[in-house]
Amino acid sequence: MTPGDRFKKWVDDFAMSVKDRLRGWFLRALSEGAERLLDDLEPELVGQVKAQINEVLENPALPPLSRELLEKVVAPKSFAFVPILIAIAISAAIQPIMAAIMPWIKSIGFASDTAAVSARLDPMSVVTAWRRDPVKYAPLFGDLRDLGWSEDRIEALKFITLFIPTADEQTHWLAREVFEPEMVARYGLDSELPNYEETDFSKIGVTPEQMANKWAAHWEHASYMQIREMLRRGVLSLDKTMPSPPTTRAGWDARDAEGYKAMYDWYRLVEIPPFWRDRLTEMAFEVPTRVDVRRFWDMRTIDEERLRSIYHSQGYHGKDLDDYILWTKVYVAFPDLIARYKNGWITEDDVKSELASLGMSTERLEEMWQTKFKTAQPERVAAEKTATATEIMKAVKKGYISWSDGIDRLARMGYSESEADFKLTVYVGVVEGSPETYIEFVDWTERYRKTIGLEAHIPSPELVESGKAIRQAKADLADAELEGVKGEKLAPYLKAVSDAEYRYRQLLIAWEEGKTKK
Repeated sequence: MTPGDRFKKWVDDFAMSVKDRLRGWFLRALSEGAERLLDDLEPELVGQVKAQINEVLENPALPPLSRELLEKVVAPKSFAFVPILIAIAISAAIQPIMAAIMPWIKSIGFASDTAAVSARLDPMSVVTAWRRDPVKYAPLFGDLRDLGWSEDRIEALKFITLFIPTADEQTHWLAREVFEPEMVARYGLDSELPNYEETDFSKIGVTPEQMANKWAAHWEHASYMQIREMLRRGVLSLDKTMPSPPTTRAGWDARDAEGYKAMYDWYRLVEIPPFWRDRLTEMAFEVPTRVDVRRFWDMRTIDEERLRSIYHSQGYHGKDLDDYILWTKVYVAFPDLIARYKNGWITEDDVKSELASLGMSTERLEEMWQTKFKTAQPERVAAEKTATATEIMKAVKKGYISWSDGIDRLARMGYSESEADFKLTVYVGVVEGSPETYIEFVDWTERYRKTIGLEAHIPSPELVESGKAIRQAKADLADAELEGVKGEKLAPYLKAVSDAEYRYRQLLIAWEEGKTKK
């Protein structure tokens, strides 16, 4: 071994010796420090911690490794696990301290939050306040600036918070022709628009333009029944001012055509789908009434197909419709057939055959016939009939019964209405000393002609009375002259005669012209 090798070995041996001594010294110092630290900790706190660990060790379900670790922790002079024990002890010691100071810490947090956040309005509140009073609340935008809002973002906030209609509301506006200037002008949808500055629209972000749109869409329009009535009365047109109803057929045709256009314009205004428009227009006018239809059929101005169509339009259907048509035919035909039979134009068999062909049952036909005709009875003797008629005429003359009652009583005896009227006229006239004028003779003879079925031109009661008035005026004039009335005092009598003659001539001319026309 060389001297160098021996020196190196000595140095290595010395280093190992020093290393062992230093390790022992360090461990001893660490152990003594741990023991002193454990002794310096509050004995009660260390005891509480070890007691809690011992309670955990009593748990039979504790895993073996965990049990081994905890046993070493609570072992006497176990400084190897001092950090674990220290951590548990410090945690146990700090817990009551934290519980005591936590309310104070929270109060500090609340104060900080109040100073940083709660003292600032949110952006929507700032904009809302500014719109309701721009002058007073404009400074509130400073809150937004404090939160980092730039001027561009503040202007954008004002813009995006302006009112804009929803999709449904815009659809409603479209339907109400808000965006069609021609329709707005025609119906006056912009009429009576309030002054924007006198409303609160600006306070909720509604611009003047949007207010005008809302106003145009708010109107209530006429109902279908009202439009239909306007069409019928001839006041429905496309003009803003109401037209006067037409008075001629050509005028009505033109107004109806214009009314139809206005009606289709109204369909668009109130959003009636195209499917319904022609159908609603078709039912705008009334259907003839049932009474009118019977009159049409009675005069045969319509045929059976038209009769059926009108009844169907009135709402009758199926068997009800068939029954109604049958009833109409019988109802109209029965009185005509009876009248024709009484006047000798057709026989009883003709009447019954016609009614049966219309669908009337034999039993009901016989019953209705019996309501119109009596069974044959022996006629009263002519003398008895004449005597009874005379008594009736006397009763009329004395005023016991009226003229019309007298005619009715004579008709019940078998006289026709014209015969009864003639008999009364002649009887009363003879008793009173008539006829005394030419026109009274004419009246009697014409009434007789009517009684026997000839053409007659009976003078009017006014003409007969005017003839009597002439006779009376002349009689009064003659009496006045006999009494010595002369000169101007006689003038009223002369005027009465002149007036009576003038009225008589006028009525006589009218009667003569009437005969010529007939």
